[in-house]
Amino acid sequence: MAKILCLFALATFIQFAYSLECYSCDANTCAQEPSKWGKVPGCGKTTSNERLTGACLKQVFTDSSKKEVTIRKCVIANRDDSGKISFDCKDGTSRICEVCTQDLCNSAPAVNFNFVTILGAIAAFLIPKYVL
Repeated sequence: MAKILCLFALATFIQFAYSLECYSCDANTCAQEPSKWGKVPGCGKTTSNERLTGACLKQVFTDSSKKEVTIRKCVIANRDDSGKISFDCKDGTSRICEVCTQDLCNSAPAVNFNFVTILGAIAAFLIPKYVL
């Protein structure tokens, strides 16, 4: 059991050691399938201000030709005292301006699981079966 707990703790530390990865696409490429979108590794890695953090942005707005456009990118977002993040899209025409801080979380609506969540579910299944 101690080995399993050590592996779980190690996986948790590994998750914190690597930086955020976000999808990146502009008005043209976001209209394509997700496999064509770029990925930005190391989002926010250079910020040292605790009030600022790297975040993934998904923004949907109406352009000058009245066409709905989606963009995805890495941004530096604000963090308030409670830890909540926010980003001001500053254009007034945005229908959606969402920021998040999990890997590739600015994709199309889907359920996102991170590595530790999956590892925890596996451990919860295996520990009672093999240890107890």
